[in-house]
Amino acid sequence: MTSLAAATAETPPAAYRLTGNTALKLDLSSCSEELKIKTIERHLSTQAAETASKQQLESINKVTKLEAECRKLQALARKSSLLSDQRSSAVSSFSVESFTNGQSGSGDQLKTVHSNSQMMRKLETSECDQSCSYSSASTLIAKLDQF
Repeated sequence: MTSLAAATAETPPAAYRLTGNTALKLDLSSCSEELKIKTIERHLSTQAAETASKQQLESINKVTKLEAECRKLQALARKSSLLSDQRSSAVSSFSVESFTNGQSGSGDQLKTVHSNSQMMRKLETSECDQSCSYSSASTLIAKLDQF
């Protein structure tokens, strides 16, 4: 019986082993839960970073489009300024021509008046487009100010 007594003395009773196993299972369960939580946190952090990156790219694209639109509107404003200058010179040349050509035939005067009125209509149409563009420009500037 010495070997049986020695074996019993070396191994702890079943109650001690059960308590030890339960403690180890609780520790393993706790570590497993912590690992799940850290995995979820890492996943959420990755999603947040991706979302922020997408939003930044969208903002950059919006700013790029708005800047391009502003350049177009500035070019249009310069063009309308040139047309306005041409209109001023056309009006003054028309009045000078009609005054100095008092002796010419009425058919020539009618042609001149007709061509000048067509030119004026074109200029007025472009000015209307310009005023519409200015309202678009102010809207774009307001959007740019948001960034």
